[in-house]
Amino acid sequence: MKTCTFKQTASLLLCCLITTASAKEIYLSSNGKDKNDGTTPTTAVKTLSKALSLADKGDEIKVSGFIDISKEPTSDQYGNGCYNLKGNQGVKFPNKTLTITGDNRETCGFDGKSNSGNGTGCLRLDGIYDGLTVKNLTIKNGDPCGDKGGGAYIRGGKITFDNCAFIDNRNYKQNNGTTRGGAIYYEGNHPDSKLTLNKCIFKGNLNKEGSDIFFSNGALLVDGCSFEGTDASIYTGSEGGVLKTTTQGDFNDIVFRNSVIRNYKVDTNGAAFSLKHLVKDKNLNLRVENCLIYNNQCLKYQGGVCIVDNSQPSGTDKVTFINTTMYGNKAMSGGAIMLDQVPETTSTFDLINCTIVGNDSQSGGGIRINNRAVNMTKRIYNCILEGNTEKGERPSDLSIQYNDVNENELVIKNSFIGAESSNKLSDGFAAESQMNYTPNGISCGLVENPIECIQKLKCIPLKDNSQALKAGNAQYLKEVGIYVDQLQKTRSYTDNKCAAGAIENPIGKIGK
Repeated sequence: MKTCTFKQTASLLLCCLITTASAKEIYLSSNGKDKNDGTTPTTAVKTLSKALSLADKGDEIKVSGFIDISKEPTSDQYGNGCYNLKGNQGVKFPNKTLTITGDNRETCGFDGKSNSGNGTGCLRLDGIYDGLTVKNLTIKNGDPCGDKGGGAYIRGGKITFDNCAFIDNRNYKQNNGTTRGGAIYYEGNHPDSKLTLNKCIFKGNLNKEGSDIFFSNGALLVDGCSFEGTDASIYTGSEGGVLKTTTQGDFNDIVFRNSVIRNYKVDTNGAAFSLKHLVKDKNLNLRVENCLIYNNQCLKYQGGVCIVDNSQPSGTDKVTFINTTMYGNKAMSGGAIMLDQVPETTSTFDLINCTIVGNDSQSGGGIRINNRAVNMTKRIYNCILEGNTEKGERPSDLSIQYNDVNENELVIKNSFIGAESSNKLSDGFAAESQMNYTPNGISCGLVENPIECIQKLKCIPLKDNSQALKAGNAQYLKEVGIYVDQLQKTRSYTDNKCAAGAIENPIGKIGK
């Protein structure tokens, strides 16, 4: 038995060594030639299609300069199925475990050469379940001219973008919903599918439905990314600047964390996140933690940061914001968040240790809860909602459209809500909280220079003597596995207490 086990182990190690030894580097350069063999930097190939034709499972393609996708083959001239589909949909990748890397995303990547509708999409990633990793590259100027995903079209597979940038990817043709996703179109299509975006930059991307990401279904993890918005309000009906969902599959799990989202403008709903359903009986989970979301705007309708709008029966929404700051966002209704239409009693909205200040709308400057969201369980723990307004004047941090609010569907604990402008909550409704103090000129103790702090510190901290510093109940964070604040600084949890809001330390201790 021992001999057999030894032989099996030796065989396994030998296989691993052979696999490792067989992996090779393929060189792709904007100055290369496709007649080259791609085995050295001086014999680099010129097109991504040729590099993919040379790649075997486990290989690494090393990219130098910006590869012009508009010059890629438009037919299968290398016999491996890798070419620019239809001349404008992007280069199709094989289902192989590959790594595509550049030395510097500032100088290396893929360029779709779009020019108001005359370019091409960049990457066509369809069914890559063996896994693809893209590192240190920029995907820019993609425009599939009537198809989906200007920078990357992703359907199924396990895809990771690490330290990449998606810049100025745009879909100019806006007919019949066929051109969704300015930077990325993502359709998971399988329980094993996952898209991971780690330390990526999104800037200048534009589309009517999801300037950065259109999400149909699957698993999406966004960590440590920066989102710099564009003005999508030029498209009538535009929504979801960072993310637009249609929740069409059986697996819909989205996580955003440690990211900054700013300066998005849309025509209608959800300047950052527009969460919608097109199919009944489908569930959607969104968790946003440790994020800063500011200066976003809906011109006509709802949700300066996020709208939850589920018109389909039997579909559950579970939406959670933790350790997140929302500032300076605007909409006609729900300056920060709009809970519009959520029919199922199994749906939940959790707001834990968030700071929501300085947002504005015509109705519900901070959070607006529509009467069609009465069935949703809503919980607000350890939060600060203060200084939000209606029409730039009237204090409005929380606004509820319906009567007979009860603690079975709305729970508020250990929070500061300066003005519940709809006057639907009775005295004592919110446990261990302070409400309706703004009209009396009182503050929970946030710093008085939020814009300066956002620019320098990426947060809005409390003053050193703020009453909110020990007002939070640490248990609510522990229950969701969180032990840090928005800046990823450890929360002390002394006596099971924590600061209310997104930041644990007062201004005097930030950075120490």
